[in-house]
Amino acid sequence: MQLVVAISVAVIAAVMLVAVVVLISVAQRVRSAAREVERLADTARLQIAPVSHDLTLISQEARQILETVRKQVERVDEGVTAFRDTAVRVREFGQELQEKIEEPLLEIVGLVNAILRGVEAFVRVLRR
Repeated sequence: MQLVVAISVAVIAAVMLVAVVVLISVAQRVRSAAREVERLADTARLQIAPVSHDLTLISQEARQILETVRKQVERVDEGVTAFRDTAVRVREFGQELQEKIEEPLLEIVGLVNAILRGVEAFVRVLRR
C-alpha cells in the first residue's frame, strides 16, 4: 500500500509540476499581452491628441463658414428687401407721374388739336 501511496504522491507531484509550468507559461503570455495592450493604448493616446486637435480646428472652421454663410444670407435678404422697396417706389413714382402729367398732356393735345382745327377753318375761310 505504501507503494501505491508513493506512486500517487509522485503522480500528483508530476501533475502539479506540469500545472505550475503551464501556469507560468500562461502568466508570461498574459504579461506579454498586457504589455502589447499598454503599447497600443500609448499609441492610441498619441494618435488621439492630434486627431482631437484637428477635429477642433475643423469644427471651428465649419462654425466660421456657417457664420459667413449666415451673414451673406442676411445681406442677400437685405438686398432683396431693398430691391422690392425700390420697385414699389418706382411703380408709385410712375403712377404719380401719370396722374400729374397725363391730364395736362391731354389738355395740351386737345388745345393743339383745337388750334389746328381753327387754323384749318381759317385757311378754308381765306381760300373762299
